[in-house]
Amino acid sequence: MLSYGVFALVKSVTKDLKEDFLAVYDSSDVYAMIFWVTLKVIKLAIMTTQMVAQYQQTFMVCVA
Repeated sequence: MLSYGVFALVKSVTKDLKEDFLAVYDSSDVYAMIFWVTLKVIKLAIMTTQMVAQYQQTFMVCVA
């Protein structure tokens, strides 16, 4: 199921956090951290083994 609305909300709320992280960490690390945390927030019951499959079914692939 595509979760753009929830993703857009999480993205807007965490914008300042991402900017703070970018000031300290490498951008590829920051975007990976933000992605995995966002996925976990959007899909609370997701297990680690299911995260890759969920990644392929979400708008985050296009806009993250």
